[in-house]
Amino acid sequence: MSTGFRDGLRVFAPSPAHRTPSLASLFIAVIAWTAFLFAIVAWAVNIHHFIHKDSLSQLLYDVAADSLYQQHGSIACAGFPAR
Repeated sequence: MSTGFRDGLRVFAPSPAHRTPSLASLFIAVIAWTAFLFAIVAWAVNIHHFIHKDSLSQLLYDVAADSLYQQHGSIACAGFPAR
């Protein structure tokens, strides 16, 4: 076995000096996992928004058009493209 491979495997061996993790390393691990989970949730929300973007923008467009028509009549909606 080469020395580099043994040195690489030594990373996975438990350190004899520190059998239990310190409070600081546990705190860092909690922060890292929280950030990771937050990133996963943010990614999922972004994908969900990307999928439903067209239907949401169409809904907002319809609401704005109806509101303008009710407030100002057909003259305000003259610039909207016909559907």
